[in-house]
Amino acid sequence: MAGSEPLNRRDFLRFGRRRDAHRLDLSGEQLFMKFVDARENDTVAEFLARLEADLQSIEELRLTGIEWLRREDLGARMGPVLSAFRARGGKVTFE
Repeated sequence: MAGSEPLNRRDFLRFGRRRDAHRLDLSGEQLFMKFVDARENDTVAEFLARLEADLQSIEELRLTGIEWLRREDLGARMGPVLSAFRARGGKVTFE
């Protein structure tokens, strides 16, 4: 993302960047790369649990680079996570 603020190490390890206490910005590309790593290490369940835990504390999720989420392997896993987030009242925006 040209012109964006640098991603700090804590945010990278936690999947995305918090703009404030209520919103998380998440790159589809970074999410996909973490998913691939988890799949290769047989830790997909842990990966998804960590993502869901991060989503518990926010109200809005902004996803960028959504073409990565259109991949069947990642999209099939993210669908239920995003549905659960929305069911709790969370808002998802795609860019």
